[in-house]
Amino acid sequence: MNARWYERYAWLIFLVFGVLLLWYGVYLFLLPQREPHHWDWLSRDPEVVRYIAGNFRWQGLLVIGFALMVLTSSVTSFRKGEKWAWYTYCFFPVFWLAAMFVTWPGALLTPFFALSLAGLLLPYRVFFRHGPGGGAAARREAEHGA
Repeated sequence: MNARWYERYAWLIFLVFGVLLLWYGVYLFLLPQREPHHWDWLSRDPEVVRYIAGNFRWQGLLVIGFALMVLTSSVTSFRKGEKWAWYTYCFFPVFWLAAMFVTWPGALLTPFFALSLAGLLLPYRVFFRHGPGGGAAARREAEHGA
């Protein structure tokens, strides 16, 4: 089975998501240091402002950790065609769809939803090929032309 180019390179969609998440996490983490008065308009109480800034730092660390997991698993497991990675990445379209309904700029997230769905559907044939050669074995066969 020869994989089509879009089956072979669909993992790049999730790699880009990982890079964007990493950038966003670093932004969240560094914002309190770069703009210490960013939240002054919310409260005059310095304790409240420190709490919000600390919350942003922790959220940044969490997003950075998630981004590193996405980057690692997209380059390794998803690229190799391991089914668990495909199932795990089903999180992305569900997340973007939910975010579209609960945040004010919902329509702006439509491209992310569409890309994540494409990243799952384009290589579907490689991940779920029927028979003994499905999944990772089919992916290796497709990449090496065996």
